[in-house]
Amino acid sequence: FQADKIHALLSAKLDAAAKQQKQIETLLEAGKVRPVDATLARTAVLAARQQILVAQEQTIFAEKELHKLAGLSDTIKIQTIEPKIDSPIFELQEEALFQRALESSPGILKAQADVRAKEFHIEAERGGYLPKMELVGQYALFSRANNYEDYFRKFVRNNFLLGLSIQVPVFNGSTGARVAQSRQETSEARYRLESMKSNLKLDIQRNLGALRIARGAVELGRIDIDAAREMLKVSETLMEAGRISEKDVEESRAQLLQKELALLDADQTLFQRELELLHSTGAIGTALQ
Repeated sequence: FQADKIHALLSAKLDAAAKQQKQIETLLEAGKVRPVDATLARTAVLAARQQILVAQEQTIFAEKELHKLAGLSDTIKIQTIEPKIDSPIFELQEEALFQRALESSPGILKAQADVRAKEFHIEAERGGYLPKMELVGQYALFSRANNYEDYFRKFVRNNFLLGLSIQVPVFNGSTGARVAQSRQETSEARYRLESMKSNLKLDIQRNLGALRIARGAVELGRIDIDAAREMLKVSETLMEAGRISEKDVEESRAQLLQKELALLDADQTLFQRELELLHSTGAIGTALQ
């Protein structure tokens, strides 16, 4: 999304390098500079052209990748805009971010449900130590084809049986083994859950630190550009007074362009760090809506 800005800055950098090369070649003919200065000037022009080539190839590949991800034909033109993320997540403290991530992380929620299920399983296995009471019922419909009325003085076709079954465990060694196994599985599930929580908290701390560094880099880049612009104004004033040459002014202008390119990189890095923090806290879906 910053391709147009990058291309414009690189083109300006190439123009400045080409202009400076001509000046140095003129001074070389007059014997006022060394041949190595002319070589360095040509190298700067070639380096600027290489940067433009790299940027163009990266833009072409990014467009093709975007078409593939979006499922669109290569003939369809995609107009991109610079994305901006405005989320209250960035204003929260570390602990608040961690609690929010715990409530929205699918892996954490699944692990918590697994622990609860295994705890219930322990209680179920411990029930093997207790007596069991069951209400027993049975219904039977006898057929006359079996001639029951010939053997019994009173024959009733519909028969009901209702009773109470009580089972008291006496020798039940397998229950203890099942309870111990369930406790072991529950301990393992708790350990996995705590490990996932620890990794999540560490991930949030890492992303917060990276975000603070990226914000600092952007702020430093802006201040650096302001200083470079002031230096360029000073250089232009000195050149008008005849105290420095045009070569020195072009060098100041080239430094300004370089710092503007660095700020674009810093902005892109900041955007990536914001996405990483949103992803780790599970808020990336709502932030990009």
